[in-house]
Amino acid sequence: MIVYRLEDKNERGPFGFMAEWPKDYTGDASIHNREGCTVVGIPEIGYRKWRFGCRNITQLKKYWGGEIEKFEREGWVIAKYKVRKNFIKFGTKDIELAFNIDKAIRL
Repeated sequence: MIVYRLEDKNERGPFGFMAEWPKDYTGDASIHNREGCTVVGIPEIGYRKWRFGCRNITQLKKYWGGEIEKFEREGWVIAKYKVRKNFIKFGTKDIELAFNIDKAIRL
């Protein structure tokens, strides 16, 4: 399965330590945090090996409230990973998923 996620030049997601969001982001940033995560079954200690993304670019854009171009303008990219389904946990809202980065191949 192909998974899409937003990453900076260091392959970190927007919730990674030291991530800098676009200053003109107007979406609801409060939903984008661990408390708002819809993927269950990932232990707190296991967060380091899990990355979050979506099943397709349309879902990724929806997740970011249609403001993904603001991230891209500041150097963020839409990264694609190939991951076997048994290394993916799907969220309860059918938009967010988590995948084991150790078992993923970046395309």
